[in-house]
Amino acid sequence: EWPIRSLVIALVAVYGSQFFFENEKASALAELDAQVEKLRMAQQELQTRLAEKASLEERLKEFAANESLVKTKLDTITQRMEGRQAGVLALRSLSSSIPAEVWLQSLSLTETAFEASGQSLDYSQVSDFMKRLGETDFLTDINLDGSSQANDDKGQRVASFKLTAKRK
Repeated sequence: EWPIRSLVIALVAVYGSQFFFENEKASALAELDAQVEKLRMAQQELQTRLAEKASLEERLKEFAANESLVKTKLDTITQRMEGRQAGVLALRSLSSSIPAEVWLQSLSLTETAFEASGQSLDYSQVSDFMKRLGETDFLTDINLDGSSQANDDKGQRVASFKLTAKRK
């Protein structure tokens, strides 16, 4: 009777421990499966973030390229606006340099050169005009390229002139 009892106890112990370990194994596997699923979800979230980051990096590159283009355009506009300001200032300075007895018949002002032709009552006003132009901030090398005296439409004696200069 003792050996049967021992045998039954041993069998119960073996099967019981096997059942216990199978139950523990199933519980551990279920825990590991849950952790694997969490890791899979975290991996998917990280892949989504990575894709978003790649998209953002592309947009950032586009913005940088657009910023460079806009900056170039803005610099061009600024330079042109400054050029316009310089032209307006040059014309203001020119108009204030013309003596009352001098009238212009033609005027040309480019980025590099200045030309004017006109008439005056005499050469002293032409000389004053040249002196005043030399005092401006936008002209240099002022030259009298031609002059002559003639009678105007009313029969009055006038001095005709042609001036050239370089822009600073």
